[in-house]
Amino acid sequence: MRLKTKLGFGVAVLCLFGASFGGSTSAKAGVFSGYNLPPFVCTTGIGCCGAATMPSLVHSMFSGTGMYSGQNDLQIHYYTNSLWPKIQNALKALTDDMRNAALVTIGPRGSFLDAQVFSQTETSLGKQNTQSILGETASEQICRFGTLSRSLAESDDKSRVVQVGLAGQMLQREVMREGLASAFEKGVGGKLGRTSDKAARFAQYETTFCDPKLSNGAAGTTKCLTTSDARQNRDIDASRSLYNPLTLNLDFSTTGLDTKTTDEENLMALASNLFAHDLPVSMGTADFNAIIKDDGKESDSRKDKLMEYRSIVAKRTVAQNSFAALAAMKAEGSGGSAAYMKQMVEYLGLGAADQTALLGNNQSYYAQMELLTRKIYQSPAFYANLMESNANISRQQAAMEGIGLMQDRDIYNSLKRSEMVLSTLLETAIVQQQTLDKDKGAK
Repeated sequence: MRLKTKLGFGVAVLCLFGASFGGSTSAKAGVFSGYNLPPFVCTTGIGCCGAATMPSLVHSMFSGTGMYSGQNDLQIHYYTNSLWPKIQNALKALTDDMRNAALVTIGPRGSFLDAQVFSQTETSLGKQNTQSILGETASEQICRFGTLSRSLAESDDKSRVVQVGLAGQMLQREVMREGLASAFEKGVGGKLGRTSDKAARFAQYETTFCDPKLSNGAAGTTKCLTTSDARQNRDIDASRSLYNPLTLNLDFSTTGLDTKTTDEENLMALASNLFAHDLPVSMGTADFNAIIKDDGKESDSRKDKLMEYRSIVAKRTVAQNSFAALAAMKAEGSGGSAAYMKQMVEYLGLGAADQTALLGNNQSYYAQMELLTRKIYQSPAFYANLMESNANISRQQAAMEGIGLMQDRDIYNSLKRSEMVLSTLLETAIVQQQTLDKDKGAK
């Protein structure tokens, strides 16, 4: 609409100029030399472009028909020389703006994409790092299994030595080895075995294990000479002397009779009351001299008695071995895990004094297994530490299975000892029938 108005105004001006110049073709051509105007019919200069002719003239100019045609068409000239350059510049500016609008977002978009990739990469690396830390780093709980079992093998080996030593001590007493109370001979013609053994045991009872309340006496009197109740009745109380303590101070690797520890003395006194309470009577030098003489029936009878006694001792050592094995498992170990074991029971609420009373100074194989198979599961920290990575849970399961295998081995060894005891008991039960069969064969 604005374009048409401007063109209409231009036509009206053209008519007026044409009229004012008196319709002269040359004059009009001179004024509008750039437009190559066609000659006008009107030459009066007045009224040539009147209201009646203006609409027709404007219509002809916009439609490109009539007297304005071809290359001299004013509409085409206007569009080409006046309007189009402006449109072209505007299109160029529009193109630049659109290009700038399109290109200006490429940088930010690239930055966003780069930031997104970087963030995803960091997140992925962080996840992998966290998984590596959780999967490859051992937890406190798995370390606890390792530290508590650090000296387990050494303590186990030491317990075997103690087992052999304790069993040997009990055997030596029964066979009246030289240097022991059972081998003591008081004067010429004195009797060995039962008499001297019980005399020594009674003296030990009177000074060490006597309880005045049980002996109708008082401490420090001639009836009961004990001055402390720490070891009262330890020679007959298996619970306090053997079963309840987790660690016992047992070490039979030292030499000499004066190097015995309190726990060794308690156990040997208990063993003397449990096994072979009555030893043979009069098994002295004269008896052995008579046995080695080949003087007939008397010598054979003495030999039979000696071998029968040795057979009884052999059968008794089967039961004594179980006693020695249980005591040896509680013998002091190497102490390599002492600090960790005390820290473990500290979680259970025990103070320093109670820790030593419960575990001892150098914890035994039995004490270590007690913590690894029982006490560790009584600590709330164990269940809290189960909130761990799958890798550490698997490690704990493997450790528990390994400890279970060790416990199964201990149970297996115990079953073997029980089997040996039962077989010996069966042999003892049928010994009378064996004797009858032997006598029948002799007849």
